[in-house]
Amino acid sequence: MKVLVVLAHPEPQSFNGSLFQMSVNELEAQGHQ
Repeated sequence: MKVLVVLAHPEPQSFNGSLFQMSVNELEAQGHQ
């Protein structure tokens, strides 16, 4: 399944950036694009 995750925060090392990266990693590990 294709998934779109939007991060609209200016600092990639923020808490939101960490949540974004964790989400992307987990979705990719489950086979999503």
